[in-house]
Amino acid sequence: MRGPASIASAVIASAAIALALALGAGDGDAAQGSDCRSGEIRSALDSFAHAYSGGDFPRLDRIFAPEPRFEWYSTDAPGRRLSRSAKNRATLIPYFRARHERHDRIALRSFRFNGNAPRWGNFQFTLRRRTDGYRGGAWFRVWGKGAASCEADEVSIFVVSLGTLPAR
Repeated sequence: MRGPASIASAVIASAAIALALALGAGDGDAAQGSDCRSGEIRSALDSFAHAYSGGDFPRLDRIFAPEPRFEWYSTDAPGRRLSRSAKNRATLIPYFRARHERHDRIALRSFRFNGNAPRWGNFQFTLRRRTDGYRGGAWFRVWGKGAASCEADEVSIFVVSLGTLPAR
């Protein structure tokens, strides 16, 4: 049986590989001509954390790209959202509602802008997270990667992959 640290590492590695493949695919679904700046993506992630923790579902809906540009929002435990379900934009806001009902809260802890691809900006980050029924409701660390398009002064996140980091 694999331990939590091993599972988290596997999820993070899988997410990083999938992200690299998706961002290199050039399938044309992302916005054309994006030139994201670090500050605007960090601001969007701050907005995401506040909206997620505060249950501001209309704001969450605006932060994430609509179909067909949305690629995925994936996470391991708690609230596992992987594979096909992670790619279903129609279930994203109901998923956030269900997590909010479990008192799931996040806070952005670190951010690193990894530069622009031809049509989007790449980033990674860490969060603090807590939720009912997981690790006794205590705060724990989460690592994430993502991508966003930046058009007309608007950041639209279309990829997020989260993985729980082992306890210190």
